[in-house]
Amino acid sequence: MVLIDKGMKVLHTTIEDLLLAEGFITFKVTGKSMEPMLRNNLDLVTIVKKESCMRCQENDVVLYKKGRKLILHRIIRVKPNDLYDIMGDNCSTIDKDVKGTDVIGVMNDFKRNGVIYNIYNSQYQDYVTRLRSCEKIRSRRKFIYDIVSKAITFLPNVLLFPTKAFLKKIIVKIIEF
Repeated sequence: MVLIDKGMKVLHTTIEDLLLAEGFITFKVTGKSMEPMLRNNLDLVTIVKKESCMRCQENDVVLYKKGRKLILHRIIRVKPNDLYDIMGDNCSTIDKDVKGTDVIGVMNDFKRNGVIYNIYNSQYQDYVTRLRSCEKIRSRRKFIYDIVSKAITFLPNVLLFPTKAFLKKIIVKIIEF
C-alpha cells in the first residue's frame, strides 16, 4: 500500500509495493540469517520481481512472504507443484513447502564495499557450491549452538559474549567434516 499526502508526496510504501511497481528494488539487508554472504546493515541486495509464470531454481536467493513478513533466504530444494524448501545460509531450520505464489522476487546481485557481485559471477557460484556442500554439518552446528546459547542466557553480558565465542569454537571442533 502506498500512502500519498495532499502534496503528492509518498509517505509510506512497502518493499513489495515498490518491487511490483518498478520490477526491481535495491535495499540494505537487515538480519543475520544470510551471513556470511549478506551482512546485517552493511550489504545491499537487488531483487528482481518474480513473474507469475517463472519457476525458481535450487540455490536462488528469493524474497518471499511468510505471514506478514518478507524473508530473504535460499532455495535448497525444488519440489513438485510449485513448492520450495527454503533456508537462510546462517539458519538451522528449513521453511518447508513454501508456495511459488509466496515468492515475490529473486536476488540478482548484492553490493559489498562498492563491489557488485552478480549471481552469475564465478566467485559467487564458487561460494554457493562450497556452502551447499557442507550444508548438513553447518546447520547441525548452528542448531547445537542455538540450543546451548539459549541455555546460558542467564549469564551476565560480561561472561555471556566470551562464552558464546568459546562455544562456537568448541562446536566446530566437535562436529568435524
